[in-house]
Amino acid sequence: MTLPVLNLPLLNPKRPKPYIKVKQFRRWLIGLPVGDPQKSSQIVLQQLKILNQSRYPYSERSQLLDALRANIRQLLLSLKQPLLRAQLPLSDEHKITAQLIQNLLVEMAYGYKLIANDLMEKNSRKENDQLLLREAIYLSIQYLARSVVESYLVYASPQYDVWRELHQLYRYAEDEHIQNEPIDDPYPDYALPIQYTIDLAYKRIVLLSLSAPYHLMQNEAEDIYYLVSAWTSVCEIAELEKKHISDQYGVDFATDMSPRFIPDNLEWEPVDGRVIDISEVKARLNNHTAKILRYNVDSEDFLDEETPNSLKERQQRDMLLRLTDAWNSSFVRATDREDRGAKLRIALGLNACHFYCSNKAAFTPEMDELRLISSNENKQTTVFANIYRDALHKDRLHENSAYPISPWQQHNISNTGLAISCDDNCNDMNIKVGEVVSYLFESKTGLRWKIGIIRWLHINEDSSIDMGIMSLSHSAVPIAVKAVDGLGKGTDYFRSLLVPKQVSISQLRSLIVPAMLYDIGTVLSVNMKTKIFYIKLSKLIISSGNVAMFEFEILKNPPVDFSKSI
Repeated sequence: MTLPVLNLPLLNPKRPKPYIKVKQFRRWLIGLPVGDPQKSSQIVLQQLKILNQSRYPYSERSQLLDALRANIRQLLLSLKQPLLRAQLPLSDEHKITAQLIQNLLVEMAYGYKLIANDLMEKNSRKENDQLLLREAIYLSIQYLARSVVESYLVYASPQYDVWRELHQLYRYAEDEHIQNEPIDDPYPDYALPIQYTIDLAYKRIVLLSLSAPYHLMQNEAEDIYYLVSAWTSVCEIAELEKKHISDQYGVDFATDMSPRFIPDNLEWEPVDGRVIDISEVKARLNNHTAKILRYNVDSEDFLDEETPNSLKERQQRDMLLRLTDAWNSSFVRATDREDRGAKLRIALGLNACHFYCSNKAAFTPEMDELRLISSNENKQTTVFANIYRDALHKDRLHENSAYPISPWQQHNISNTGLAISCDDNCNDMNIKVGEVVSYLFESKTGLRWKIGIIRWLHINEDSSIDMGIMSLSHSAVPIAVKAVDGLGKGTDYFRSLLVPKQVSISQLRSLIVPAMLYDIGTVLSVNMKTKIFYIKLSKLIISSGNVAMFEFEILKNPPVDFSKSI
C-alpha cells in the first residue's frame, strides 16, 4: 500500500530541551494571558512550533496536542469575532488575525500528521496504536478542513497542498477500511448528534467545496459546513468505472484540486479519480428546505400562506435556497462569453446605485409625498407645520453624496454577466457577494448606469480582486418605498430601484429593495417624486444579505388615505 506523502516540519535530531511533560504543559496553559487572545495565540503558536520541530514519541505527542485542543478551540473562536463582519478585502490588521488563525490550524495539523505518519510507517496491529492512528488521521483532516473553511470565509484560495493531503489521508483510511470507525472526540468544533468519523470529517469539506463557496454570502460557508454534516453518510465516493465521466462530480486524489463538477465538454483524465454521488444529499436538502418553506413535495403545493417572520428564519430560508440553486445548477455556461478588455466604473450598494441612477438628485421622499398629497383646502396651519417639520427632518437624514466610484478592468462579457478585476484602490471598499452594483463603461457615451449583482468573489494573495457580476437590468428608475401593510409596516422610506426592463425577457417588472425588510405579501407605497402608487410584492426573485428583488402587482385602490391626516 502506498503511504500518503505529507508535508511535515523538519525535526531536530537531538532530544528537545526542555523535555516537556504533559502535566507541565497543562500548568503552562493555565498561565496564558487572560483576556488577550492575540497575545495568547502568539505564545501558543510559538510553543506549538517548538513541539512540532522536536522529537517526541507519538503517544506523548498525542497527549500534548490533546491537552492543547480546548485552548486552541477557544482562541480560534475569539480571534474570529472581529472577522465576522469585517470589510472585504481585509484591512492590514484583520489580515494579521486571519493569518494567525491559519497558522494555528496548520501547526495543529502538523502535529497530528506527525503522529499519523509515525504510526503508518510502523504499521502496528496493536489495538491502541490502531485507535491512535484513526484519531490522528481524523484530527489531521479536521484541522486541514478547517483551514479550507477559513479561506472560503474571506474568499481566498486554500493553503497550498491542503487538498492533496486531505485526499491522500482519506484514501489511506479508505484502503484500511477505517473511515467509518467511530472516533471519541471530546473537543469537537461543533456538537453533532451523530458519530464522529474520518468519513464525516472529509465528506463535509467535500460537500462545502461543491456548494460554490465563492458564490456564498459572507460567513455562510461556515453555516453550510456544519449543516451538511448530517448528510455526509449519504454522500457516496466511488472509484471510476470508466476513464471519462461527464456531468457528474469528481475528484482526483493525486492532485491539489478540490472536488468539482465535471461537465461534458471538459477533458478530465484523473490519475486517481473518484466519482462523487450527492443525489441523496440533494434529496435531503430539498426535504429540509420544504419544511422551512412549509411546502408539500408530493402535492407540489404550499401547506399555508405563512412565510417566516423572524430575521433569522428568513436568513436560513434564503441560504437554503442558494444552496439548492448551487447543487441543482448545471454548471455549464448557458451563454458564450466574449473575451473583451474595457475599463468601467462601479458604484457599490443600493444607496449608491440609486444616487447615480438619479443623476445625483437629492433624496427627499417625505417632502415629495407631502407635496403630492396636500392641498390648500385641508392645510391646517399648526398641523401642517408639524408634518412639514417632521418630513424635512426625515429627509435630512438621507443627505449623503459620499458614494465613491471605483475603477475596474473587464475581462469578459456575455448576455448575462461579466468578469472584472481590480488591482488598485480596492482596499477601502466593502465588497460582498450578493451586493447590488451599478456600472458604467468608460468608452460609452451618456450616463445610463447598468444594474447588476455580485455573483462571486475571489481575493488574491496580493489583495487584488476578481469578481463576477450577474446582469439584472440595462437601466433602472430610482424610487422611494415604504411598507404600508405586511412585513416592514411602519418603517420609513428607503432608496430602491424599479426595474422596468430586465436582461431576461421571461421576468416581469420588478423592484430591488433593501434585504430582509419586506417579504411576499407586503404592500409598498412607491414614491416617484411626481406620483405615488401602491404595489403588492408577489414573487421573490433574488435574496441576499444585502438586497432583495421582487416581482409585484399594482394595486388599483390605495390601501390608506393619507389626505385625512393632512
